[in-house]
Amino acid sequence: MWEWSVRDLENFWTSIAEHFDVKWQVPPETGRSRLDDVAGAVWFPGSRLNYAANVLRLPGVAPDDIVVRAYSETRPPQSLTATQLRDTVTRVAAGLRRLIFAWASSRSASRP
Repeated sequence: MWEWSVRDLENFWTSIAEHFDVKWQVPPETGRSRLDDVAGAVWFPGSRLNYAANVLRLPGVAPDDIVVRAYSETRPPQSLTATQLRDTVTRVAAGLRRLIFAWASSRSASRP
């Protein structure tokens, strides 16, 4: 696998995206732009995806399975199920959208 991953970057990364069934909002033109320098490469050019939506699909995980365990020195341990994690992310995203809208509205209202 290592040899394939360094010998044929474009096909390797395209197969990884296919294997993990990445859900693209805009599919990539290719797996990688054709650059000789990996450090300057553009991965999946032309694509767009929602990272959180892809991660929160949690294939093979039941809604009531624990997916997050948090430990703190100042609070008792906490756990989140897949459903609780998705609900929390949804609430946080909605709150961020409201804040951004309020900020943008206040900026445009103060302009002549």
